[in-house]
Amino acid sequence: MKFTFACIFITSLVFYSFGIAVATPPQWTFDDPSEIEGWSAINQADLKVENGVLKTVSLGNDPYFFPGGEWNTRDWEPFSGKEFPTIYLRVKVNKTDTWQVYYVTEEETGWGESQRQNFEVQATGDFADLEF
Repeated sequence: MKFTFACIFITSLVFYSFGIAVATPPQWTFDDPSEIEGWSAINQADLKVENGVLKTVSLGNDPYFFPGGEWNTRDWEPFSGKEFPTIYLRVKVNKTDTWQVYYVTEEETGWGESQRQNFEVQATGDFADLEF
């Protein structure tokens, strides 16, 4: 099944294990289309930036992508999930679904089901602000 979502603001992702924490988490607003450089559509996803919006299309039943890198790389400095424990997203989707955000820590450096946050995204026809 193919569905699309658009995201105009992503900040405070909870990734920490890749080194020494810094003061501020990464932030992507997509005001500049070059902000997508380095992002990786790893599995069943297509990504593009249009008019200040990250647009993705699901090409299967398990799409995922990484901001600014791939599985074990990134182009932003790590930060403390304890200092910045919240993820903010502004999204608009055409299908209600459960999304997942996976993360790693200094103690648990491998990706796994025990290190993820599930959340519901509603298809309302308008952009919605999510915080979790």
